[in-house]
Amino acid sequence: MRRILLPLLTGLTLLAACGGDTPSDEAGAAAAPRDSAPAAPDAKPTATDFEPIDPKMGGLSLAAEGPHPGEWTFKDVNGSVQEIAGGGTTQTMLQLEAHSEPVHFKMRLTTADGALRPGRYGIGDAERRLDATYENAGVYYTASGAKAKGTVELTSISDDRAAGRFDLTLETLSETPASSKVGGTFDMIVQR
Repeated sequence: MRRILLPLLTGLTLLAACGGDTPSDEAGAAAAPRDSAPAAPDAKPTATDFEPIDPKMGGLSLAAEGPHPGEWTFKDVNGSVQEIAGGGTTQTMLQLEAHSEPVHFKMRLTTADGALRPGRYGIGDAERRLDATYENAGVYYTASGAKAKGTVELTSISDDRAAGRFDLTLETLSETPASSKVGGTFDMIVQR
């Protein structure tokens, strides 16, 4: 009897854990109206919103002006320091990323001598290089545009943390480029 009951109970437990809609559940869900209105800006986070696992990770804030304006304090951030070997040299790159659908922001800092240190990094600077992208609603603004400009002031960098501020004008790569001004601050953990 135990040989029959144990597999039966295990199967029923697995079936219940997997969920699965019954035909009546699907019909009820299809008939229910869906609210497509965006949440109010001061709405409290719901269970589906991303919350950082550890607030000590820090964060990045961004304010944008232009065709896709807005202000964000990102909870989904990632910082990393990577070594890139090639051409007989090793470059060190600091990459900072922040995401909050539909907005994505990324900065990369490198130096000509390969060592990262506090200071000003600029778009088009040969010694302290800066690359950045800002995406909002599927439109990409980059530091590659002809009128792109700006700087990042890296105020501190350690084995596990980077902090600073940025002020950038990024541009779309289209026949008639649009530009967006983005600025903000960061203080976040970086992984090596």
